[in-house]
Amino acid sequence: MSTIYLMNPHTGTVQTEAEWADEGFTSENAELVEVVKVAVKKVNDNGIEQIAKLLGEKHKLGKDHFSRSMLLAWAEEVDDSLAVGNGACFEIRAWDSVSGHTERCCITDEGLDTNEAWVEI
Repeated sequence: MSTIYLMNPHTGTVQTEAEWADEGFTSENAELVEVVKVAVKKVNDNGIEQIAKLLGEKHKLGKDHFSRSMLLAWAEEVDDSLAVGNGACFEIRAWDSVSGHTERCCITDEGLDTNEAWVEI
């Protein structure tokens, strides 16, 4: 039997179902939601450098064209890709790539920070 974790959505407090019960709370008499702990990955500074390098190699405009804020936008695309389970990747459209083909570019795990978070199930 696995441990069930419940969170009070107003306070963010997470405890096991048994711990809440010891305090007199249940899902029926309190606003508690079932949660699970997940690993959340986000692009770090190393990842920004990897993105810049990949853009320098594969984008027609080259590495020097992209400002820090532009690189952060590419990093956000990687974060979004990770959030939906598609890996730490971004795409360069065919008409923007040196090759003339769509380029799928991925960064390594060293370019990612991993944190844990509770999410409602």
